Amino acid sequence: MCIRSRCVLAFIVVLTSVIVASAQRIPMKVQLPTSPTTEVAVKSILPEDFPAIDKTAFANVHPASFVLKNLSNRAIVAIAVEWSYTAQDGHEGRGFAKSNSLSTNTGAVVQPYERLFVGPKVFLPESLAFAPHIGSPFEALDGRSAHWAATASQITAKIDVVIFEDGELVGPDQSQLGVEIQSQKMAADQIASRVRYAQSQGQDPTPMLKQIAEAPMESTTDFIGLWSGLYAHQLLSVQGSNNFDARLTAMEKTPIPLKIFGKTQ
Repeated sequence: MCIRSRCVLAFIVVLTSVIVASAQRIPMKVQLPTSPTTEVAVKSILPEDFPAIDKTAFANVHPASFVLKNLSNRAIVAIAVEWSYTAQDGHEGRGFAKSNSLSTNTGAVVQPYERLFVGPKVFLPESLAFAPHIGSPFEALDGRSAHWAATASQITAKIDVVIFEDGELVGPDQSQLGVEIQSQKMAADQIASRVRYAQSQGQDPTPMLKQIAEAPMESTTDFIGLWSGLYAHQLLSVQGSNNFDARLTAMEKTPIPLKIFGKTQ
């Protein structure tokens, strides 16, 4: 005999457990990417390849996650991976995840001869896997950054483009990452110039920044509009603080992008 409310609660707990367990057993077909160049190797994440990392850390790594190794003596400064998936109900989705160190002057995405963990919407250098840093933790390789990763019936990853430190680009670049990188510098210069002009006229740049931040993109390839909005949001987030001028100065010092050239066949 049990009290009705307790019986109902127990039923809900059991039902929830069954749903969770069923979700974890959803069959998933995964297709890992091939490399667009012999200077980059791609393979599944296997615990035996990382003896310095406790094997228990790999227990929840998503099956679509993989490791990329830079076999070149040149650093990789930008990369885009295309993720496509099919949900259980047949819905299909597609998008790009990108990592770019050119405009932020943060070094490299992958140093020469080093490795990069890649998961759904996650990039994590092996050297930072368990070191303090700003960015995704190792645990994020479980797919938590992509809403579709846990329940998709099929996931395919493709390396869309790799850009080396000398400007060489390899891959189809359907994401137009090469164009986007050039656009970031242009957007940074335009925003910084407009803010400095407003300041020189004794005007508050806040209304102008809000207008830019809220402006819709003209198209999915309007990268100047995209980065202008992002830079405006960054400045608005520190408006009125001592960090505003530091952020603006950093924007003005955005490095000139590399001259990007395609892979010669």
